[in-house]
Amino acid sequence: MKSKRIRKYDHLIIWLVEEKKKFKPEEKASIALEMLREEKTITQIAAEHEIHPNVLCRWKAEALENLHTIFSKETNEAEELRQQYEAERTSC
Repeated sequence: MKSKRIRKYDHLIIWLVEEKKKFKPEEKASIALEMLREEKTITQIAAEHEIHPNVLCRWKAEALENLHTIFSKETNEAEELRQQYEAERTSC
């Protein structure tokens, strides 16, 4: 009976040992844009990118919270974001 219990939880042990996937800021921004488009549910996006939905919600909140910074004169981020958006739009 004990061996069945151990087997039942083997997947949890493997999951804990696996290395956490790290995303570059550009990847996070792209995924956040995907969420803001609202063409797919957060659950669908999470499954596609193998990310927990709670993490995506944090990224979306952070993106919305910092959105005003792209329009500041000190940064060039608005132009970069526009170029990224245009590139994604033309690739569809």
